[in-house]
Amino acid sequence: MARKNNPDMILLDILLPNKSCFEVIRQLKNEQGLKNIPVVAITALADSLQISDYLIWGFDGFLSKPIAIPNLLQTIADCMMPMPELRAAI
Repeated sequence: MARKNNPDMILLDILLPNKSCFEVIRQLKNEQGLKNIPVVAITALADSLQISDYLIWGFDGFLSKPIAIPNLLQTIADCMMPMPELRAAI
């Protein structure tokens, strides 16, 4: 779907029915035409992973449900900065 639609950003729920979200992020970040698309992890689970763990896996941001609109807007703004190295520095 990402190859076909070329999105500006992907909001990816971590609970997927047929595939691990970590497999999806690995595939996205390893594919030349998709690796620069920001991907934000979304979850309602209070699991053992910390936000930093999601970033280590390759996600560009993290949102927990229920999603507060100000948090969503800030995450989008943070992830849409033009250069990944700037995002990493903030």
